[in-house]
Amino acid sequence: MPCAIALRADFDAPILRRLARRSKEAAQARRLLALAAIYDGGRPTEAARFGNVTLQIERDWMMRFNAEGPDGLHDRKAPGPTPRLTAAHCRALAAQIDRGTSPAVHGLVRWRLSDLGQWLLEEFCVSVSPQTLMDSKDPLVYAQEYLAEFVDWSGQAFFSREKLLENGQPIPYPPHCDSVFAVIDTASKTGTDRDATAVTYFAYHTTSATRPLCILDWDIVQIEGALLEAWLPRVFQKLDELARQCRAP
Repeated sequence: MPCAIALRADFDAPILRRLARRSKEAAQARRLLALAAIYDGGRPTEAARFGNVTLQIERDWMMRFNAEGPDGLHDRKAPGPTPRLTAAHCRALAAQIDRGTSPAVHGLVRWRLSDLGQWLLEEFCVSVSPQTLMDSKDPLVYAQEYLAEFVDWSGQAFFSREKLLENGQPIPYPPHCDSVFAVIDTASKTGTDRDATAVTYFAYHTTSATRPLCILDWDIVQIEGALLEAWLPRVFQKLDELARQCRAP
C-alpha cells in the first residue's frame, strides 16, 4: 500500500483557492482546487475524483506541489523525441560533405542523401532516412546542392539592404583604409541563363572604431564559365581604381 503524502505546511486551503482564482491557466487552477480539498481534510481519492484524474496522477501533483509550490502545478511540455543525430554526428557529416566525393573511390561526383545516410550507418551505426537529412536543409539549398537542379535565388533575401545603409543612404567611401579586396562567387550550371558570377568589393580599416569593414561596390554578371579568365582582369582594374580612391597602400 502506498505511503500517505502530507502536503507542505506553508500553504492552506484558502490560499490555494485564492491562487486558483488568480491563475490564468485552467489546468493549474484545477490542480490547486483539488489540493485545497485535501487541505480541508479530504482524502487523495476524493481529490482525484474532483480533478477527474487517477489517484496516481493526484499523488504526482502532491509531490510536485511539495517540491515546487504552486509553480509545480503548471502544465509541462513533453521533452519530445531524442534527435537521432548528435552535434558530433552533424559536425562529422558537415566535414564529410566539405571534403566532397572522389569518382574513383565513391563512384560519385556529388553526395546524394542516400549516400550520406549510408556513410552515417557505416561510420557511426546510426540509421537515418533521406527525409531526416533533407529536413535539416533549406529546400532551395537541397534542390541546388543535392539534386543538382537550377535554383533561381533572385527573389531570396539573404540579408536586409537597409542594414547596410545609414539613414537609408549609402555611406561615403572611406578617406583612407588599410586595404581593398574582392570576394568572388560563381555557380555554373548549363548556359549563361543558368550561370551567375558575383563580385563584392570591400575596404578594410583596422583603426576604424565604427566601420572597420565596408562594402564599396558589387557586380553580378552572367557569362560562360570558360570566359571567367577574360573577365577577371576587370576585377583587378576595379580594385586598383578603388584602392586609389580610398588611399589604400
